[in-house]
Amino acid sequence: MSEYLKTFKNKTGKSIFQLNMACYALGSVENLEKIDAQDVGFRVNFSTNNPKDAARATREYIIRSTLVYVFENFYIFLKNLIQDRMESAWKDFQNSGKGKAENIKDFLQKKDFHFGAESYISVIYCLAKWRNRIIHDSLNKLPEPLKSGLLADSNYYSKNHGNINIEQFIKHFEEDKPTLKDVSTIISVTIRSAEVIDQVLCREPVSAAEIIEKIKKNPKTKEEFYKLMNKVKLKKLSKEKEICKIKLFCANNKIDVNEQIAEDLISSFYKTV
Repeated sequence: MSEYLKTFKNKTGKSIFQLNMACYALGSVENLEKIDAQDVGFRVNFSTNNPKDAARATREYIIRSTLVYVFENFYIFLKNLIQDRMESAWKDFQNSGKGKAENIKDFLQKKDFHFGAESYISVIYCLAKWRNRIIHDSLNKLPEPLKSGLLADSNYYSKNHGNINIEQFIKHFEEDKPTLKDVSTIISVTIRSAEVIDQVLCREPVSAAEIIEKIKKNPKTKEEFYKLMNKVKLKKLSKEKEICKIKLFCANNKIDVNEQIAEDLISSFYKTV
């Protein structure tokens, strides 16, 4: 488990308890006849003669705030992990011209992740879009392929995520009416997805020696790499151009390297192959 995942799980895991605790407490407030903060020693002055509506509005505020908080923590986790393990993929994020929701969806669909349900990507997409709606007041429908995927996995969510009704979840998303159950499910899915992402990305080669071993397992890739290295050596390219060619080769073969590992590959190749 990476330090990024530990931090994410610590922060996000606590939010589940805090969200439920706040909503539970607000349930008691609804039954009051009125609220006068001065009665309980608050230093700020506020009061209401309609605690029921005030409590429900506060509950909605907390639910929405939690959605934003969870997304921001998930995005920080993903950003840090990708920058650390897949530098080229993070550059794709930055240069895509798309928003965070689309970038995350595209990344999760391209990489070989095996989530509990394939439609976990749809739930994370909903989280990102819900965050956008709260922050930017944008209105978004769930794309049909993602909606179909969620509906196809309805039984899985019912069995593994507190008997949630996926049709209702989608309805709440499209009507912008998040419930406590919706957010609890999103948090659960996001944590499980982060665990899988962390496990997969942390298996990627992180040294020149590991990458060479990976290349050697495929005869065709190994032959191409030999040819490239010989060309690099014969042409006496600048260090920057050498690194650029190695990184391009690795990217074409779905091996993500940063500049330091590319440089290590050049210097260690003839010693290890």
